[in-house]
Amino acid sequence: MGKYRDGRRVAIQGGRALQARVENLVKSGAIAPPPWLEAMKHHPPPTLPFWAPKPQELVFPEDKLFRIYMARNPEWKDEVLRMHPKAKAEGTDKSRGYLFCNLWQKYIDE
Repeated sequence: MGKYRDGRRVAIQGGRALQARVENLVKSGAIAPPPWLEAMKHHPPPTLPFWAPKPQELVFPEDKLFRIYMARNPEWKDEVLRMHPKAKAEGTDKSRGYLFCNLWQKYIDE
């Protein structure tokens, strides 16, 4: 039912796996050779890449500041986010962590 690589299920099979299965069926006499088998032997499909480089982690300048904020304010998880239209109109929709990061980023940039 598929293979697992790096904890992810891989359901795609390359053309080489298809060619090997069909060749085994032809050798055993289960099926007649399909017309495309000879062409596939002369021009085999390319191998699938089985790995990809790990993407680099995105790091923003505010990340370090937010880590500092989280260390100083362990109750940051309990902050209420004000997302309703009235709060946005009044300008009170920003969290304390957001305000902390923006204020210190201004100081750093100056």
